[in-house]
Amino acid sequence: MGTVCLGDGEFAPVPLTALMDRLKGRPVTGLRELARDVDAWEARLRRAAVHSSEGGNDSDVVHQILANAELSQLKRHRAAVGRLVALLPATLRATYLVGASPQQQRFWTEVFMTLRR
Repeated sequence: MGTVCLGDGEFAPVPLTALMDRLKGRPVTGLRELARDVDAWEARLRRAAVHSSEGGNDSDVVHQILANAELSQLKRHRAAVGRLVALLPATLRATYLVGASPQQQRFWTEVFMTLRR
């Protein structure tokens, strides 16, 4: 795991392959990109859910991005996070609370409480 500078002294963890892609100027999908194109990602997650109750590759991508995002990033893109996490399999959502700091647990608990039943 490496880090990438977000500006203003903020850094975010990035898998080394994603860091290498960024350094080489290749496109990388992160939370900012998910939020920017949230409608398309919702559609992708809905399609994944139709094929499997465990999701698919798109579910895994979104899950990994949310799991690796810093709390400040999650808060900045809270609306998109809520829309996307609602479409993830419950088994993936549950992992966001495991080993999380109290602040992260509070964030995820608030997000989960807003999910439609």
